[in-house]
Order: sequence, then structure tokens, then C-alpha cells
Amino acid sequence: MNSAELWVVKNKLPIDDIVCASEYINGKPECALIHNVTLFIEDNPAHAFSIANSGIDVLLLDKPYNQMCKHERITRVKDWEEVGSLLLS
Repeated sequence: MNSAELWVVKNKLPIDDIVCASEYINGKPECALIHNVTLFIEDNPAHAFSIANSGIDVLLLDKPYNQMCKHERITRVKDWEEVGSLLLS
């Protein structure tokens, strides 16, 4: 189990599945569409933008390198605790 999966289990978040998007030729947007993902948690601005452009909402972990990433489907979050708060609200 990776660190994200451990954090999800520890915090009892209502997440159905965690999948590895690197297995897909067209990357994360393809993975999200195939698995009917409704929300993606991301820090990479290029990935976040392509996922948002495919019609999927993104929680973007706030990092110095992704400050220019803006899209109507992207919500910036400061950390995993904020992710948990949003998912549990």
C-alpha cells in the first residue's frame, strides 16, 4: 500500500478505489474516464489541466510549481487534510 492509500484508510475517507494512471497510454485523463472517476487529486499542473479539460473535477495540491494552473474544474487545496475535509463535508 502506498502513502496515499495508507492516508485514505487511516482517515476513513469515502474513496471507492485508487488506481495507477501510469498504466494507460493516454495517461490520467484516459484512466479517469475508463474508471468513471468523478474527482482526481493531483499536484502536477499539466496533468491537472488535461484532466480538467476532459470534464473531471480536480483537487490540486498547492505547490510553488503549479501556481499558474487555473481552470473552472480545478480547486486548489493546501494539503491532504484539506482534501479530507472537502471529501467528508
